[in-house]
Amino acid sequence: MRGSSRILDADFNRSVDSGFVDITTSDPPDVSSIAATSSPRLSSHERIKSALKILRDGRISIMDFILTILDPSELDFAYNRDWIYNRSRQEKESITGQGKKGKLEKINEMDMVKEALCGTLDSVTPEFLSTWDLDSTMRNVVVPKAPVLHHILRCAAQSDNARQKNKIKDCSTACNVIITQLASQRSHHSTFLTAPFTLFLWTNGASRQTIEALYKCGLCISFTSLLTLLEKLAARCIEHARLLVRQPHVMCYDNINISTSIFVEQRPDAPAKVQSGTFAILYEVRNGNPEHMCLSPMLNRALHATEILFATDVRPTRNQMGSFRSQLHIHIIKVLLANCSNFADYDRSMLCHGERRKMPQGYRTKQFPLWTSTIDESSITGNIAVIHNVYINQLQMQHHELSDRAIPSFNDQSTNARIRGVKTLRVKDVNPFTRLQVLQLGFGLFHLCLNLVWALLHIH
Repeated sequence: MRGSSRILDADFNRSVDSGFVDITTSDPPDVSSIAATSSPRLSSHERIKSALKILRDGRISIMDFILTILDPSELDFAYNRDWIYNRSRQEKESITGQGKKGKLEKINEMDMVKEALCGTLDSVTPEFLSTWDLDSTMRNVVVPKAPVLHHILRCAAQSDNARQKNKIKDCSTACNVIITQLASQRSHHSTFLTAPFTLFLWTNGASRQTIEALYKCGLCISFTSLLTLLEKLAARCIEHARLLVRQPHVMCYDNINISTSIFVEQRPDAPAKVQSGTFAILYEVRNGNPEHMCLSPMLNRALHATEILFATDVRPTRNQMGSFRSQLHIHIIKVLLANCSNFADYDRSMLCHGERRKMPQGYRTKQFPLWTSTIDESSITGNIAVIHNVYINQLQMQHHELSDRAIPSFNDQSTNARIRGVKTLRVKDVNPFTRLQVLQLGFGLFHLCLNLVWALLHIH
């Protein structure tokens, strides 16, 4: 009997560790009753199958069975509930954690985010930057790939009460950025947030130390990588400009002054505090026709031009005069409405200028900036060097490709005056490009308005 008592004690302890003890009463089971009604010895697997059959016959799911035992309001199962939290709990959790189903997505969430944000510096192109937006890009990538982590961060960042009542403050951007920071820590190739954000900081004048500090926080790429990215983007922009230059386009340039440092050594060969240079931009011509840009007909017409007559060349047409008078009426009425309180309640929706040559909705002229050179365009020889640098060195064009192509160029008065000086000096040069006849000059509207204001103020 002593040996059988040990066997019964061992079976009882094993049953308790397995969680299969009497759940119909809160009192501890009686060992003597187990000995009196003992059934043939069954393996643990067979006992589990028998228990599952009982649950199945009673139409009780395993989840309902467990939840009922764990429910604190069910006092009848307090004893069984306490035995679940014994020392064997860690062993059971390690066994239940071995299954892949139901937890695979949670474990691999950041891997999926990392793959979605993965890209090298070559992936950050001008086309990518033109369509990149922080909220929309991260919302389409982060939320579908990491729903559990995103929900945890939202709960940590904002309470339920604030989420319902605070309609101004939104934590979505902060949560998305935190997830991308984690993705950047998992892989330095997750650049689809860090690279554009670094470019944003650099264009707004952030120092190298600031960028390096944010790089340590996972928000930026390193400053060395930034310089590499700038070179790659500049090369891509030049490639696009080389494609555009073979089509009708507009070329404009102006001087630029870059401040280097106010702490410059006072010595004979010290660098200048300000570096002067020239910055050129190409603009795409909307609905441009290459046949209309042929230079030969323009030059022939200039050679045989007749005298300008007011009646045919200067006087506005009836349509132009009607549009001008309509705009004057609107300006006068707006002055009256702005300065007379009696007209403050009048509807101003009808005070709209008439449309002339309306552009398509949302249209923006495409622009292609070129490399900034250290050539000073404040002289005639400097303007010659600028044109040669733009079309021959950067855009890799040949003289014969440019000799019969008109290139509109809108600049300030000073630049246009120097270009005319080049045309006068090179009137007998070898081809229209070296004579700069290809540049058809026009004044910028900003300078036109500026000169008009100066004339009204009697500054000139």
